[in-house]
Amino acid sequence: MTWQRRPEVTAARRRSVTTLAASQVLSSLAIGVGPSVGVLLAAEVTHSEAWAGIARASMTIGAALVAMPLAALAASRGRRAALGLAFSVATLGAGLVALSAQFTSAPLFVAGMLAMGFGTAAGLQARFAGADLAEPDRRARTLSLVVWAGTVGAVLGPSLAEPGAAFGGVFGWHPFAGAFAIAALLAALTTVLIVVFLRPDPLLLAQRFEAAAAAAPTTQATPAQAASATQAAAPTRATATHAQRRWAFAPAWRAIAHVPAARDALIAQVLAHLVMVSIMTMTPVHLHHGDHGLGVIGVIISLHVAGMWAFAPLFGWGSDRLGARRMILIGAAIQLLSCVIAFIWAGAMLGVAIALFLLGFGWSAITVPAAAMLTHAVAPAQRPYVQGFGDFSMNAVAAFGAAISGPVMAYTNFSALAAIGALAILPVIGYRRGTRHHPRRRRARAPQ
Repeated sequence: MTWQRRPEVTAARRRSVTTLAASQVLSSLAIGVGPSVGVLLAAEVTHSEAWAGIARASMTIGAALVAMPLAALAASRGRRAALGLAFSVATLGAGLVALSAQFTSAPLFVAGMLAMGFGTAAGLQARFAGADLAEPDRRARTLSLVVWAGTVGAVLGPSLAEPGAAFGGVFGWHPFAGAFAIAALLAALTTVLIVVFLRPDPLLLAQRFEAAAAAAPTTQATPAQAASATQAAAPTRATATHAQRRWAFAPAWRAIAHVPAARDALIAQVLAHLVMVSIMTMTPVHLHHGDHGLGVIGVIISLHVAGMWAFAPLFGWGSDRLGARRMILIGAAIQLLSCVIAFIWAGAMLGVAIALFLLGFGWSAITVPAAAMLTHAVAPAQRPYVQGFGDFSMNAVAAFGAAISGPVMAYTNFSALAAIGALAILPVIGYRRGTRHHPRRRRARAPQ
């Protein structure tokens, strides 16, 4: 019996997945305000559409900058400490954005969006936290459950504009300030939920049993043996933690580069995120130019976010049963189709809505299996840092895409942005053929 099937681990897994799922509902509702309301507010406070895209990218930049430090903190102090800190900073960020709306302050807006990026990074790392205690052949499905749990919040988050305006109107606030004030409250509730209920810490518990398994690979590890092995391994982990406090970009990249499956997973999720963020960032501005109101914009962004989150269990099941590589190829084809539709029917609201839904649907079909594939491909001790590097890479490249999407829209149009997205996803369509990732199959060789 593997340690993941021990009764105490099974109970801890259920508790941690339930807590993480509930936190995803609240946090995705809070962070979901940024992509829709945030980009419109950016245009107001910067007085420039080109700069609006750059200001909106500050949220993605914040997520990229904090990904590796959060991974290092999780490896040394556990998921609870890392996620709790990130969501508390996101709470502060949402409050700053609300103030920026009230006082029309670009510096406050940028600072607030950077801080809200902590929440984005925490939401991404929460999916890995859900898989810390998962059985190897069910890792993608367990990971996808945490992703799926954010569906309600993520779908309704972009629609907070109108309730936020009503809430702010009671106090005489700017219409957008109310939405971000609600986001701050939700992020604060997420922080409390993580800090109080994410016990025992899933990553620390997994490290404990992995250490016991490494110390006695031919015998079952009892809790006492696990604790003993943990103490014996403490100096090694302390040394690693000291090295990783420099955020260890090079070691994480080397761990990925030496395993083809990890490298392929990283490339796929980075390009999928680049295409998704670049197009989604400027969609509210494009729709606003077409004289569509906040309600219509919120609904279309909500459809997009539903595509991102609602079908994650389907792709988790497909990844575990059919292989991660096949699911990634399917997702890339869906994203390419979405770009084609956006290019052809950019002027039609229905065309944009369909394209945005498929854009998120394809993103989910790529990122769920890619995250499981990346986790499965590397050694347990490397996973937090490799996962952090993956999130850093996704958000760093996406920040670039979000930043240039504003100038592209300012000097060309939405169709041109869709065409660039189609070109960006083509390398994944030409995915390297090889041994597909399938955790059910036991092979006496390194993952390919």
